[in-house]
Amino acid sequence: MLRIILLLILVLAGVNEYGIYLHIPFCIEKCSYCSFYSVAGTSSDFKNRYTRFMCLEIEKDSLCEPDGLCTSIYFGGGTPSLLSDNNIAMLLQSLRNRFCISQDCEITLECNPAQFDYNRFLKLCDQGITRFSMGVQAMDFQLFKYLGRTGSPVTLKLLGDYFSLPALCGIDFITGIIEGDSTIPDIQMVLPLRPDHISAYLLTLEPGTALYNRARRDGLDQFQHEEYLKVASVISEHGYTHYEISNFALSGALSRHNLKYWTGKNYRGFGANAHSFIDGERYFHEADIESYMQGNAVPCREERKSGDLLVEIVFTGLRTVFGVSEEDYFRLSGLRFPKILCDRAASTSGICLTEREGWMNLAMNSESFVDYDIIVYELLEPFL
Repeated sequence: MLRIILLLILVLAGVNEYGIYLHIPFCIEKCSYCSFYSVAGTSSDFKNRYTRFMCLEIEKDSLCEPDGLCTSIYFGGGTPSLLSDNNIAMLLQSLRNRFCISQDCEITLECNPAQFDYNRFLKLCDQGITRFSMGVQAMDFQLFKYLGRTGSPVTLKLLGDYFSLPALCGIDFITGIIEGDSTIPDIQMVLPLRPDHISAYLLTLEPGTALYNRARRDGLDQFQHEEYLKVASVISEHGYTHYEISNFALSGALSRHNLKYWTGKNYRGFGANAHSFIDGERYFHEADIESYMQGNAVPCREERKSGDLLVEIVFTGLRTVFGVSEEDYFRLSGLRFPKILCDRAASTSGICLTEREGWMNLAMNSESFVDYDIIVYELLEPFL
């Protein structure tokens, strides 16, 4: 009862909301396109030890405001569904013991089809998971193997069971993989099942990944441009809101946690290579799980130059149809938008500059997302 009263006081007081990210860097095998920090082939004992060190970091946290309210928790990776149910429960309990968690907190678990078991995932819902994000990536066998995925592509039967869970269920696709070989037929097969959320990411060839050196690049840029427009059109025509460059949602299914990344809200990251953003400052953990499990879990503050915050806020905010608010920037920096930024926004094609109650707002409509890189560079060039 005291906890409920405290939560009500925090909400009524208009306290700062924040999110929590838990980095679970485990995978069965590294996918050839993936540049995220992860380790493959670890034992159950190793995962158990890592979980205990994460719980210890949570207990000792001093970055989050003691009077703040956590409104989203995100298990990312890696493949968080490789954790045991007990490890997931331990992490959630540690968070509940340490932080004020809102009663309607969005709690997301990333998962792969290979770990999906309906009864297990139903129990995870009972533990508090309110949202799942499944990495489908491709259903076409040729594209699936080209990406270096293990196992077999997901089936419509499995997805039907997945979407029947009492939680918000999203799926991720990778598009623009090989010139002339579209992911759209895969997406069209799934749309009648009405996933709550769809992420459709254009393939990025990252240096250092296995795919980078063997990828077929001929005609890829033009193909990706055309593929992006077609994918956005197909998904939007089925009633989804295109609210972020790569993300589409049915009503009420926007990712509340990911919106924090894009709109300059606070989030605290726990685990090896996790990052945090607190009151305009960035913090990070080293990408070294062994060091983390030796007790080196204090996040480092990132050294940044004057003006970096403005670039980051505009760069991430313009990824969404909501844009970037001068009021939010003022909250973080105590500064208004520079005049040169507003002048350039007014003359940059694809940018909408509006004013509300004395605050400026910069936004990009979804039709302009395909040219995001060009538009943002043109807008921010004086600050780079």
